[in-house]
Amino acid sequence: MDGQPEEAIQRIKQAMRLNPYHPNWYLLILAGAQFFAARDYEGAIETLRQMSPMGYGRRNLAASLAYLGG
Repeated sequence: MDGQPEEAIQRIKQAMRLNPYHPNWYLLILAGAQFFAARDYEGAIETLRQMSPMGYGRRNLAASLAYLGG
C-alpha cells in the first residue's frame, strides 16, 4: 500500500473485523501504518494501548507519545 496509508489502515481494520481473535501483531501493524504512513499519532496510541501484552508496542507507544509531547 505504498503511498496509500488510509487504504492500508482500512484493510488492516477489515482483517481485524474478519478475525475477531486476531493476534497482537495485527495491532502492531495497524499502529505502524497509523504512525509512519498516516502520521496519526493519537490513533497509534489508541491502537497500541489495546495490545496485551504490549511487547514491541512499547517503543512505538513511547515514540507516539513523544510526538504529541506527552
